[in-house]
Amino acid sequence: MGWRCVAILLLWMGIFAAPLHAQIPVTNDKLQLTSKVASTWTEGRTTVILVDGEVNIELDRIKMSAKQAVIWITPVSIRNLEIQEAQIALFGDAKIQQGSAIRSGEPLFASAQVRGDGILIHAPDRNAHDASDTPLYKQALALRALQGAATRQADEGAADVIPIGPIAGSTTRPQTRPAKRPNGSNEPVEFFSGHLETVQADDGTIAAVLTGGVQLIQRRETGDYIELQADRAVLFTSLHSLKDLTDPQQRNKQMSQSIIGAYLEGDVRIHYTPNRKGVGEQRLNTDKVYYEFGTDRAVMTMAIVHTVEPAHQTTIVARAKLMRQLSIGEYRADHMQLSTSSFAVPSISIAADRMYLREEPNSNPLIGNEVAYQGQGITFQAFDVPFFWMPASSGTLQKGLPLRALEFGDAHDFGYFGKTEWGLFETLGTLPPRDLDVNYRVDYFSERGPAAGLNGAYGGGFLTDTAKTPWDFTGDFHSYFVYDQGTDDLGRLPIPNSGGERLRGEALWEHQHFFPDHWSAQVRAGWVSDATFLEQWFRRDFEQGPPHNEMAYIKHQDQTETFSADVEWQPNRLVTTSGQQQEQFEVERLPEFRYDQIGVPLAKNNLTFFSQNEAAGLRFQVSRSSLQAQGFNPPTVSPGLPALGTTGIDNDITWRGDTRQEIDWPMSVGPIRVVPYVFGRYTQYSNSPTGSTPARFFAGAGTRMTTEIWKTDPTARSDLFDIHQLRHVIEPEVNLFTSATNIDNTQVFIYDQAIDKINDVSAAQFALHQRWQTKRGGPGEWRSVDAFSLNVDVDFFANKPPKSVREPVNFRGIYLPYMPEASTPRDAINADAAWRVSDNTVVLADTAYNIDKREVDTIGLGVLLRRGERLSAFIGNRYLADLDSNITSIAMNYELTSKYTIAFGQQFDFSQGQNVQSNVSIQRHFDTFIFSATYYFDEITGENGFSVNLYPIGLGQALDTGSLQTFRR
Repeated sequence: MGWRCVAILLLWMGIFAAPLHAQIPVTNDKLQLTSKVASTWTEGRTTVILVDGEVNIELDRIKMSAKQAVIWITPVSIRNLEIQEAQIALFGDAKIQQGSAIRSGEPLFASAQVRGDGILIHAPDRNAHDASDTPLYKQALALRALQGAATRQADEGAADVIPIGPIAGSTTRPQTRPAKRPNGSNEPVEFFSGHLETVQADDGTIAAVLTGGVQLIQRRETGDYIELQADRAVLFTSLHSLKDLTDPQQRNKQMSQSIIGAYLEGDVRIHYTPNRKGVGEQRLNTDKVYYEFGTDRAVMTMAIVHTVEPAHQTTIVARAKLMRQLSIGEYRADHMQLSTSSFAVPSISIAADRMYLREEPNSNPLIGNEVAYQGQGITFQAFDVPFFWMPASSGTLQKGLPLRALEFGDAHDFGYFGKTEWGLFETLGTLPPRDLDVNYRVDYFSERGPAAGLNGAYGGGFLTDTAKTPWDFTGDFHSYFVYDQGTDDLGRLPIPNSGGERLRGEALWEHQHFFPDHWSAQVRAGWVSDATFLEQWFRRDFEQGPPHNEMAYIKHQDQTETFSADVEWQPNRLVTTSGQQQEQFEVERLPEFRYDQIGVPLAKNNLTFFSQNEAAGLRFQVSRSSLQAQGFNPPTVSPGLPALGTTGIDNDITWRGDTRQEIDWPMSVGPIRVVPYVFGRYTQYSNSPTGSTPARFFAGAGTRMTTEIWKTDPTARSDLFDIHQLRHVIEPEVNLFTSATNIDNTQVFIYDQAIDKINDVSAAQFALHQRWQTKRGGPGEWRSVDAFSLNVDVDFFANKPPKSVREPVNFRGIYLPYMPEASTPRDAINADAAWRVSDNTVVLADTAYNIDKREVDTIGLGVLLRRGERLSAFIGNRYLADLDSNITSIAMNYELTSKYTIAFGQQFDFSQGQNVQSNVSIQRHFDTFIFSATYYFDEITGENGFSVNLYPIGLGQALDTGSLQTFRR
């Protein structure tokens, strides 16, 4: 009987002496009250709302309903008027729902904190009337006073609306446990054991003592399934006498319907399986536990909780000496350890003196819930040995813990380095807003100096009340600053005067907004300190990212009609993208207006109309950095041949108006689809290289002809090449085009290739597209696959511009069917092919032949391989005639074992007889993180070095394992 006394003692000390609300305050963003009639008045700083009729109240994660209600709303303090405390008394069919837990009774009382601007009252009949003398208010006031007496010893601050249980009449004795099971949890609790003995509890109710192996099962109406196992258990019921068991033969069944709680000990296991999409199952292991079935509250000692982070399907394991389950998916514990490892001693873990965990809805409903946490006295541990401490932390496991990434190594031009990434809100100890994630970086480089950056991403939106149209927005920002004491080396000439200690950096903010009625807007603001910072520190952004300038863009698009306005300028007076490095300027648009119509049917759908119209103020913003300051020394070392500004540049704004009108006449001539078309273009300039104001007329006409021929051979079969039936599809295509203009493109400023650099050429393209289709997959899983495809086009041009305008002369030509006047006028043959030998082997090839020079411009050949789940590889060769380059590339990723993976990359130029690039990395999978070591060498830029990374599994995201030049934010 000694362990039974322990059960009762734990019941009193662990549950009833402890408050049944969470310790850490969480503020709701909204409190929405809906009813037909409401009376409101004030009592000092408190606003009182009385609803005598059906009422629904909704907070962030809580829903309430009743026939009558009284709500008191009071600022939490005089200094903090923004946060309000709402106390709610519910009468008549009162119900409170939090997730899957439903609490109902007569009456119910709850409290929560809410932002003042989030309180909304929807009541058509709302009046300012003091109803404090009504019986309803007096009853609510008495309940409020009783509630205050019952919770006076509770910890300060409520985390959310956690109901304390029904108030029984006018008694002032705190309820040790519910006098009856909550109406919202009538599902019976089945129990199985080796031995059962009934006893009388101290409050006069019947309890059952189970020994010899215990199993409790509750199947809920929602489809959720809860199973508890232990060596021994005490079941608490709402029965007051064994006489209540009317049928002795049905004793167990009747008892199962009256069980309200259970105390279990000895290898306790609780398994919760939800029947809801996006909610992971949970497993709890502990020595001792009291579990209340009506509210899903529990107190556990030496507890182990298993749950699943749905975004990455990673198991999260929480261990604690004493843990309280406040509801399904909500826990509070002292001395908790959090990890993604089920090992007794995890390799990496987070320990906290106090920790609060709960599941929250994710902003992406396809992912499901995410796990939010708040902790105090945080230590990061490796194999249970602390190596870092923080006073407090909070956040979500999907976004990551405070220390999100760690990398260290050695790099050419940077020296030995250490890089870390931290969650901002997590290190401040506050929960981040649901749609905002902010992180910061703290780095150090022995050859460069200290560095830091702030990055973030946000989003949000809603549906309008009337039209139910979306109003959404997303955005991100990033920045990085270095107190640089080194010198940039970009694989070119040494950059003069770049040494010495100086503060360098960059910052970029991008925002996108979607408005109702088909409107959208984009905003960008960027800054960079000098011309070579991005290329040296963030080469991937320099080569692939947007320019660091100022831009505002708005667009309205509805079916075939589009209107847009764009303002873009470069206050940095620097080139911030690799695509403009050869130009040494960026084009500013101050502003640019466009109006387009695409595919408008005319003449009873016999004609199709296309219209492009633009008015813009354009200016060349030349880089303030000299070529020498960027490591160039023409003509020996040059940034390349420009594509814009080839006729000269000007510092003033040039106003340009452009309109292009096209009419297509699609028709069918037998099996051939024929589309004749004509277009006219007019462009007016306010300035030119000669100082005149030219007006350019451009006219063109052409025809597009296509058809499709196919034949199926059902007898074609080859097990070697995985061929089961063969269908040959042939799609010939002919494009004819001619044009004329009154002004050559050498007489205007070149701002845009598609408008200013168009050529008055004549062209003919003959193309043949072929596909050989087969079936693969086997019986019951047959699918159509393009086993082999071959595309060839031959382009001929007449009235071509002089060779000096078409530099580089030796490179390939290309015909653009959608805008033939913007084609590259060089006679050429282009071909590409793809052979899908199997689902795991693909052969790719392409080539370009310059007919003018009778030379091959490019040849590419490659093989993609995948062998099982362990090996993936690419082997290929690329030949570029203009650069006298013949580079062979090999890339491979091989999983040696379940713990070790090796990746290898090699590029060698056989024409130059030198290595181009090498890299090798090895990964080791531990229980909670992935260790990666990488060595790399780049002959082109002269960069080499190694890096070591730690990737947390499930608890955050890590930095890239690539070299510093491919280091992503």
